Amino acid sequence: MKGGASISFFDPEFFKNRHIYESGKAYDFSVAGIAYVLKPAKQQSLTIDEGPILEMERERLLEEDPNADPNSIIPVELSLAEMRCLLPRELADDSEFRTVIDEAGYFEVEGHGVFRLRATMMIPDDHHFDINLYASEAVLEGYRPKPGDSIEGVLWLQGRLASDLTFESTSDFD
Repeated sequence: MKGGASISFFDPEFFKNRHIYESGKAYDFSVAGIAYVLKPAKQQSLTIDEGPILEMERERLLEEDPNADPNSIIPVELSLAEMRCLLPRELADDSEFRTVIDEAGYFEVEGHGVFRLRATMMIPDDHHFDINLYASEAVLEGYRPKPGDSIEGVLWLQGRLASDLTFESTSDFD
C-alpha cells in the first residue's frame, strides 16, 4: 500500500501472473472482501473509566481550564458509530472488520442474492483504502444492508492485478 502500509490477501490468478512478479517490486492491485460473517454493529459506544485515554481527557480539560477538577471526568464515552477498521487474524487468512457502508447494491448469481457494499477500511498508521465487500443473502440471515449502516464481521480478502482488470465496471448503486 502507499506509504509503506501492507495487507495480506489471496490472489486467485497468481498462477497466471507468477512469472511477472519480482521480489521487492510494487504492483497495483484491486482488492475485494468476501464476507462470511456480516451483521449490524451492535456496540455503538465504549466507556473508558481507567487508563491512558481517561488521562488524556483529564489533561485536555486542564489545558482548557487550569482551575478545573480533572477527577470530575469519569468515565470517558467514545463513539464507535463511524469506526472503520480491518483487523487481520493472527493465525488465519481472514480478517475481522468494522466499517460504515458508503454504497450498497444488489445482484443475483444463479438465483442467489448477493449484496455489494462499498466501504472504507482503516489499517494501522492511519492508512485507509476503499473496498467492495460482497455478502450473500445466506450470510446476512435476513439483514438488508443500506448506506450509513455500521457493520461488523469477518471477511476474506482477494486481490487482482489492476492491469488484469480489462472488463468495464457497471454500477448498480444508482
